Amino acid sequence: MALPRLISQLSEQAQAAIRSQARLPDGLCYTFDADPGDGAAAAQRPAVYKTTRRTVVGLRLGCFQAREVVRQAPGGAPPQRCEALATLVGKGMRYDYELIVHVGLRSFLDAVGLGPLQQELASRCPAVEVPTSSLYDLRGKFLFLLGALHRQAAAALGQAWQALGPADWLIDGTLEPGTPLFFGIQEAHWGVLLGCWKVPSEKADDLAPCLGQAAGQFGLPARVVHDLGSAMALAAQQALPGVPRRVCHFHFARDVGTDLYYRPQLQLSNRLRALGLQVRLHDQRKTQTQRLRRQVEGGQAQLVLGELLAGRCPGAPWDSALAREVLLAVHGWIMDYPKDGRRQGYPFDPHLLYLHRRLVKAADALDRLATGTSVGSDLAPALGHLRGQLSRYRDDPEVTAAAALYEQAHRLFERLRTALRLAAVGDSPLNDRYQLPAREQAQLRRDLATLREEASRSSQAKSKTEPSRLYGILSAHLERYWPELGGGEQEEGRERTTNALERRWLAAKQRRRQAAGRGKLTREFRALPGEYLLVGNLQIQEYVEVVLGSLEKLPQKLAEAARSAGAYSQWRRGSQPLHTGRLARRLLARENFLDHLLQVCDGSGRVAAPVG
Repeated sequence: MALPRLISQLSEQAQAAIRSQARLPDGLCYTFDADPGDGAAAAQRPAVYKTTRRTVVGLRLGCFQAREVVRQAPGGAPPQRCEALATLVGKGMRYDYELIVHVGLRSFLDAVGLGPLQQELASRCPAVEVPTSSLYDLRGKFLFLLGALHRQAAAALGQAWQALGPADWLIDGTLEPGTPLFFGIQEAHWGVLLGCWKVPSEKADDLAPCLGQAAGQFGLPARVVHDLGSAMALAAQQALPGVPRRVCHFHFARDVGTDLYYRPQLQLSNRLRALGLQVRLHDQRKTQTQRLRRQVEGGQAQLVLGELLAGRCPGAPWDSALAREVLLAVHGWIMDYPKDGRRQGYPFDPHLLYLHRRLVKAADALDRLATGTSVGSDLAPALGHLRGQLSRYRDDPEVTAAAALYEQAHRLFERLRTALRLAAVGDSPLNDRYQLPAREQAQLRRDLATLREEASRSSQAKSKTEPSRLYGILSAHLERYWPELGGGEQEEGRERTTNALERRWLAAKQRRRQAAGRGKLTREFRALPGEYLLVGNLQIQEYVEVVLGSLEKLPQKLAEAARSAGAYSQWRRGSQPLHTGRLARRLLARENFLDHLLQVCDGSGRVAAPVG
């Protein structure tokens, strides 16, 4: 153990020596002259207007003094400032643009918290000492400048997209409990987020100005794809008149499936709860697991079921321990019912129906075990009890009727999914874009039109049966959203879901959870501005090439954007929208708030002078 410790000690000493040698001298001062002269005589250079000195902290230069020589400009023009210093650090700022970019990227793309980031900067060579409050402020300035740079690059992005043709816009919003809505617009060519706004609510009056602003910057889209919310549709209609609107196929299918499954889901879940089957199964698993554990730990039995399933240990006797293993295996197979789905969420994965199917199959299997095998007469009491519980559930008339209705609704919903080509594929089917080649889009339109005609015809049948009622639900949805579904129009190469934008929301929230170390993001989403969602654009190569050239040029581009970005303090106040008429929570949390509120107003309702 001595050798590794010695190597570690020598390594630490060497690193400390390198940091000590590389440290800049205290009080180091760099001079930045607006007109260095380039060898010209001092008499020919503009007169000095003033000289300023300030402390600057840089990512690579560490802490140093910057002496700026400002010179008079001819013809009464404003004084000349040093371009080199303006590119390095903003006017009146202490931290340079490279440090701002480093803090922003590490915080928002790499999901590093402020504490670890502060330690990381302090361990650099030379060390960069930044207080936590300043790091928080640097994150805000990064988002402020990134938003300004993005808006200034709108013309260049528009020219780059002209050759590709008008793109679809995906519009959607996301929020956390108790926070304003983050409303975003994503174009479909490269997946660039055109803008993200922090608005008080998901109402058309709040969303329409955002769409109008994006249209003024980037031009009109080919289509707008949104969810089934009426506010989204109304906002697009108000801000983008004449632009075709399409509803997300994934949201449409989910809405239809939820309505189709409502009655059978309610009936089956109520009956399952009334029978108390799940509670009884849970109690039996707990009891039999404890008894089997005592048998194994006491040396009275061995676990052999795994060996038997693998084709080994054929002579194992049928005893109480093996019976308990079989019972727990049946339990485990039943409770593994979520595996029948494809991780698309309800109603694409009706887990209650999957559970019902496994309960029925398990009941049939135990019947075969009890009547058709050599161990039927020796069936353990626990297995017999499980068989009785499952048989009672399977043969219950209300369960049978609810399950039959559920199966009918499931078959009809699967027909809709097939027509819409929403079969689960890929590693993340819940967020898949479900894009289709051009040759399949024409077939999709024909299949959807055929299903629409069949649903309309079946729903109008004279005899009102459960199938006709289910067809009526499907027909009502198709008729309501038929124009927004495309209405049989020829469309090729178009986005048909908003899942790409929702995937972006999900990734952004995962990064904040990782950085904050908690699952609830209410505090973060109250404080974060809408520009936070623009950081994801820096991961798109095409966007970086058009706006920056390369990611290494981001500090320089932010310095250029800062000249016309406006005041950071004004942007910061505007990035925190408040609900109209609602006081800040810090005011509502004051002690005796109502008493203070009443003191503000006199008896006639007029505002009085503040008390105390």
